Amino acid sequence: FPIVVNDLVLTQLNRYVGTSEGRDFMRRSLLLMENYKMMIEEKMGEYGIPKEFLAIPLIESGYQNLSAVSGKPWGAGLWMFIESTARNYGLR
Repeated sequence: FPIVVNDLVLTQLNRYVGTSEGRDFMRRSLLLMENYKMMIEEKMGEYGIPKEFLAIPLIESGYQNLSAVSGKPWGAGLWMFIESTARNYGLR
């Protein structure tokens, strides 16, 4: 799928690769992704979802369930759908 590069995208890229904190986050996230990659790729294949979508949890959660980590009742799981977003997609 097409990748748009604009000022907003460049700002986020610089945040993730242009700082030591960003690089550490990406390194940890890529390691965690390996725990889920096969399972997610299998499901994506069943539904015809492009493998590039594996990158979404990298940014959304770093492949961590942040609700479980932080104890805060915001988005849950790797994809971090918050309640209103889930509702928009017909999820409960």
